[in-house]
Amino acid sequence: MKDILVTSCFKKLIRLPLKEKKNRGERDMYYIENAHSAIISKEDFYAVQALIKKRAPEKSKLRRYENTYDGKLICKACGRHFVRKARGDKLYWICGSNNRYSNCDVGQISEQSIHEAFYKLYYKLKHFREVILSRMLEDLKSLKLVMLKKNGKTALIDKKIKSLLEQNRVLNELRVKGTIDSAIFIAQRNDVNHRLEKLKKEKI
Repeated sequence: MKDILVTSCFKKLIRLPLKEKKNRGERDMYYIENAHSAIISKEDFYAVQALIKKRAPEKSKLRRYENTYDGKLICKACGRHFVRKARGDKLYWICGSNNRYSNCDVGQISEQSIHEAFYKLYYKLKHFREVILSRMLEDLKSLKLVMLKKNGKTALIDKKIKSLLEQNRVLNELRVKGTIDSAIFIAQRNDVNHRLEKLKKEKI
């Protein structure tokens, strides 16, 4: 038998047409047990719910395992993440740009190919890690030195630009006050602007 809750909703007469409203205590509600025959018994219902709850963690754990590459594969052409697709019993990965709104030149890649590429990389790192990683480390050190030099040079250029902008501000104040000759003002302003343009080009 199935239980029912009576007056869980009611129609409130405010204006036509009548609109149904959820009963949140405005009206009395009545719970009737075994009101009519149910499709399944209560015992079967609760047994199924318990089984669903028991299997849920196992299912989510399996899903995480199967999506090991999720969020880690990035398209070399457009920078979007790859998404996992299934066609029958075949699994493959495709660029997220390949949808009905846009299209990427990079085609689909089978999950088996990705597994094989990962195993090859793991083998190389395991057996030749000293050669590969030492070379990579040297490249990173060289890149760091280049960036440090570039950042130091950029900071010096920024300091010079700030000084020239201050000179421009002072020249404008002197012109407004009439304490500098117009010809001298124009000549010095042009010189400052020329040096500013030169520094900005060096910064690029």
